[in-house]
Amino acid sequence: METKIPEIEARNILMQYEGANNQILDWKNKFLNTKNFKLARTQADYILKHHKTVPKVARKYITLVISFGEKLMEEKLLTKPVEKIWCEKLLCESYKAFHIWGKFFDTEQNHAFWLPKGAVIQPEKKLNRIIDYSKYSKRPPKPWQPKAIECLLANDRFILSDEMGLCKTGSSIIASLESGAKKILIVCPASLKLNWKR
Repeated sequence: METKIPEIEARNILMQYEGANNQILDWKNKFLNTKNFKLARTQADYILKHHKTVPKVARKYITLVISFGEKLMEEKLLTKPVEKIWCEKLLCESYKAFHIWGKFFDTEQNHAFWLPKGAVIQPEKKLNRIIDYSKYSKRPPKPWQPKAIECLLANDRFILSDEMGLCKTGSSIIASLESGAKKILIVCPASLKLNWKR
């Protein structure tokens, strides 16, 4: 029985690679032009896993959450937090991170780096239809509720974290009715079950 060695498999792929993943192309260039370049196990695993993945051209800035920008500031000894990064390409992604071909600063060259998905501020999604709130005239939404309702309807996942007393229940009910859902799961303290039933 033949044992496959990841580094040898990856090296063979590297020799033939004609794709657009800049990280793999960089390793291929080093492999062909640097006498002592050897693939590490993590590099070999990356090549084996992603050599068939077609990178997506992005050419846009990605806004970062404040805590991650501050972490980069500390790591890179900067005077202010990093607010956004340039993404030329999305090379691939894992469950928790994006592999980006881009740069942290306009003055540097593009390079490959992993960016945690939790570090990215997603653009706000807008609802592409108008809701007729007149049918809820018996208990009309408060002035701030339409935004909450529309955010719930526009996103597959959304946490409605309004303060107590700002009618999260009413917003959730209207969003549920407008979504056309047949069943809704409500997770709440036992003391609030009667409120939801009403």
